[in-house]
Amino acid sequence: MLNDRGVDTMRTVFFLFLALGFSAGCGSSGPGLPLTPVTGTVMLDGVPVAEAKVTFFPQLETKGNGGWGITDASGKYALKTPQGGTGVPDGAYKVTVSLRRNPDGSLPKPDEPPIESKAKETLPAIYSNESKTTLKADVSSSAKQFDWSLKAKGK
Repeated sequence: MLNDRGVDTMRTVFFLFLALGFSAGCGSSGPGLPLTPVTGTVMLDGVPVAEAKVTFFPQLETKGNGGWGITDASGKYALKTPQGGTGVPDGAYKVTVSLRRNPDGSLPKPDEPPIESKAKETLPAIYSNESKTTLKADVSSSAKQFDWSLKAKGK
């Protein structure tokens, strides 16, 4: 037989397992959500853009949390989910390409919040601002490479 303390302990353990079960199922990029590997290249006026952040924001009914990647020296990127998965779920995305630099031209510290950084965006808002971007992507098994040819301001 269980005393009151034993019943309370069992009840607490039960509710902890129940809460963990619900929280595990609440992530929109859960383990059951298939991902499509997405890659591409970013060019600015015909020149590869290194160290830019390419972000895919899910739109409409698209599931998941989107994804992001950093371009290498040749402008190539590959998307990862916030949870570390490779790619993003199929669907419609708004895309931004951001390249922030400090006044001396160096990259901002990766752990420095943008609000506290002196870094400024170097790309036009039509590419770098989520509410103003004109870049869009419809990801599917047959559409998984997205190359972006950007133009600098005034060109």
